[in-house]
Parts: sequence; structure tokens; C-alpha cells
Amino acid sequence: MITPLPITRPGLSAGNSVAPELRGVFESAEPGWTTHEIDLHYEAIARDPHYFQFANIPQRIIHCLESFATVLEPETARARLLVYYVFIGVVDDEIESQQSATGETTLRRLANPLPCFDQDTRLSKSQFMTEVLKQHIDPTIHSQVLAKFRDLHDANLAERDALTMKGYVAQRKLVGNLTAELSYLLIRDLISSQVIDCCRLMKDVGAAGCLVDSVFDARADKRTGALSFRPRWFDFMRLGITTVLAGTKLVATHPGMLPLFADAMRDNFYDRLRPHAPIIQDDSAGSRHLK
Repeated sequence: MITPLPITRPGLSAGNSVAPELRGVFESAEPGWTTHEIDLHYEAIARDPHYFQFANIPQRIIHCLESFATVLEPETARARLLVYYVFIGVVDDEIESQQSATGETTLRRLANPLPCFDQDTRLSKSQFMTEVLKQHIDPTIHSQVLAKFRDLHDANLAERDALTMKGYVAQRKLVGNLTAELSYLLIRDLISSQVIDCCRLMKDVGAAGCLVDSVFDARADKRTGALSFRPRWFDFMRLGITTVLAGTKLVATHPGMLPLFADAMRDNFYDRLRPHAPIIQDDSAGSRHLK
């Protein structure tokens, strides 16, 4: 496995290289893939500036957890979280590009605990990242993780079908809760000596984070027709007030989280400044090494 160089924003934070835990976990790859090719393809996706927001989340989570618990193997935890959040970013991209079957395809792959780096993983980033993520799901929690992913898929569908801002906000909170709960499950075995309920904290932070994303995205979603209702000015006000209250409550309870929220807001701001090209499924990184 190659030794990745540190990356600065936009991209992975400086000093945080791509998943050291990936070494030697791809023994079950199809003949068309070698371990080195899988490593290279994963690293190319994780380093893609398009996903820099997601790649920066793991270190913030670990910093937060270390204030309230002992993280036994921080690098291992970061590796798992990096795979997970890059996976989330890739799947979100495909769903937002109107590839409606992505969610069901992802769930079908996740249902099989055995790795399957087949031809489709060469052509689809989301299917490739699903197989990478599966390497980080302990067999003892596979059924629990799969059930949560199904809940998350249903919540995403309900969010898109919400007919009012109140319903939309409720679904965004649920999406944030479930996304964070899944990340907790992936690293639960690495967390000890909790002075608070870290799962509950991560879920609250996830809900607030999803609301922050919505504040930045809501007007664009209205223009593109991604919402099932036409929000008015008071709907945007409701969204803004709900987001401020959720963030204020967390910071008031845990003041040390303020810098982490500031970092997340800054990433959102940088992402909006970056030119957004149309989302096109690109298999060049995979095919380049597989020919």
C-alpha cells in the first residue's frame, strides 16, 4: 500500500493521510482488481476535493469524542470514519444526480457481508465505496448496521417527499441522527470510559449538522426542484431559527464544541465558493489501473 502525502484544504486536513487500516483488507477482491489497484482507487476518491467536506469530518468527531471518552485507537477510528463519510458523500452525489436506483443497489450490496469487487465496482464509485465500507463492518454488528442503513434510506426518501418545511426539518434531523448513529456503531468498540452518552451526543451533533447543510442548500434545492414543496420566506425563517436553536443548545451544553462547529461552517462556506461541475460518473481512476 502506498504511503499517501498530507493534504491541505480543500481535501483531507494536513497530516491526515488516507486510511492506514486498509492495509491487507482486500484479499477477497475479484481477479480483475489487485490490492494495490483498490488502494489507489480508494485513495483517489478520498483525496478528491469534491469530497473534502466529508473527508474532514472524521478528525472533528475524534476531537469531540476525546473530550468525553477514551478513544483507544484514534488512527483506526479515523480510518473507519473516513471510509464511511466518503461513502456517504459518493452515494449522496449519485442520488442527487437523479440516479434513483442508487439507494436500493447500495442496500443490496451491503446485505451481503462478503466482499465483491466485481465489474460494477469498476464503473460505479458508489458500488466501489460500498465494498470498501463493508471491510470495516464487524460481522457481529452487520445486521444492526444494515437495519440502520435501511432506516436511513427510508428517511432520505421521506425527506424528498416532505410537503412542508416542518416535515422537511423533521426528516433532516432524522437523517442526521441516523448518519451519526451509524458512524458511532462503526467505532463503538474503540470507545471506552464515556463520561456522557457519546452516541446520543453524536446523534444530536449529526442532526444539527444536517440542518446547517440545509440552510446552505435550501435555496438551491428550491431552484432545482429537489424539494416537493415551494418554500416561502417564513419557511426559510423557520429553518434558520430551528438550526440556530439546535446549535446554540449544543454549544451551551458543551462549549468546547464551538470550534468544531466553526470548522464545519467554514467547510460549508468553502464548498459553496468552489465551482460545481455537473456530476458525471467517472470510472477513469478505476479503469486506468485495470487495463
